[in-house]
Amino acid sequence: MNLIPNFLKSDLWIACGFILLAFLVRIPYLSHPQEPVFDEVHYSNFAIRTSEGENNIDLHPPFLRILFAQITKIFANDLPREVKAGAPFGNFPFIPLRLMTVITGSLLAGIIFLIAKKIYPNNSLVVLSPLLYAFDGALISYSRLILPEIYILFFGLVGFLFSLVAIDAEKKSQKLLFLMLAGVFMGVSISIKWSGLGFLAAAIILLFYKNKLKLVFPLILISLLMYILIFSVFFPPSEIIKYSAAMYRAHSTIPSHPAQSMPYFWPFGEKSFTLWGNGVDAIKLIPNFAAWAGVFISLLLSVIFFVRGPGNNHFLLGAFLVNYLPFFAISRPLFIYHYFAALIFGFLMVPGTLKFLEEMITTKKENSFANYYAALVIIFFLIFTPFIY
Repeated sequence: MNLIPNFLKSDLWIACGFILLAFLVRIPYLSHPQEPVFDEVHYSNFAIRTSEGENNIDLHPPFLRILFAQITKIFANDLPREVKAGAPFGNFPFIPLRLMTVITGSLLAGIIFLIAKKIYPNNSLVVLSPLLYAFDGALISYSRLILPEIYILFFGLVGFLFSLVAIDAEKKSQKLLFLMLAGVFMGVSISIKWSGLGFLAAAIILLFYKNKLKLVFPLILISLLMYILIFSVFFPPSEIIKYSAAMYRAHSTIPSHPAQSMPYFWPFGEKSFTLWGNGVDAIKLIPNFAAWAGVFISLLLSVIFFVRGPGNNHFLLGAFLVNYLPFFAISRPLFIYHYFAALIFGFLMVPGTLKFLEEMITTKKENSFANYYAALVIIFFLIFTPFIY
């Protein structure tokens, strides 16, 4: 019996292969630079202060502060009082924390493969989504730093995978188990940043699409209970509403930033920015433009051919939109990394779009479109590699 039902052992081995591939492109030069990159300075200081007993909430829920603080305690006995921008990390254990992000980002490639496997029957299509993820420069950069976005994606997408598994589970006990796991992981994602709510919304759309309405309320309830449980590590549960309101108000005080951007730029890969350095020695947030263009084309075709277009793209389109459109209503400064969750669902739309186009244009069913496109994505990755590390 497999740990995850409805997956073959070969599926799990392929998932492991993508995990290894993602790890190999994320691990090089992990110690460079030996000073904070972008917002690493904030999350490093959160870890220091939390490990020393501070329990003040910042702009976001506390899960990642707790996690980073625990890792910091394990790997450092003599912490600096503060990590400063533009200065070396000193005794702060930045390499273990970056390595944890690398491992989390690598595991995500396997999770995306398994999600795609639940959606598409053909492995030549299934492998495309994790490939797009593994070779995207922006996601590689964020998979190497002490930043929260990869953790939001990981826990949210694991929750989404368990939702898919729960739907297909034959035994009631398995269905309940995987629905509970889905709620737990989504609750953790929300407990990192509220943007994790997008994954819960995506799962609800999935349950409606699959006509599993009875599972919606339990999923929401478990996610909420997990959110409350994590908060209770920092405060008594009666304090959660108070501090959630304080976090909401704090978002309105965020100052403008040179790297901020509006959501309508994101699908085009515009408004990417330099994370660290300048000139030749710099780390830039560079999207894989071939991969992002594929997402934009998939989005257009899914809207234009909604009725007779790629069938699986219907609920994936909904998942994309609930992780993208809400940002248009947010007044605080936004950054291109807020697009990452929608982008992943876009990567999952691309195989269905290519299959749809190939069947519309040619009578052959060789998935040659997918093969040529995968080669193009890898070429773009190789071209922009110097800016990633």
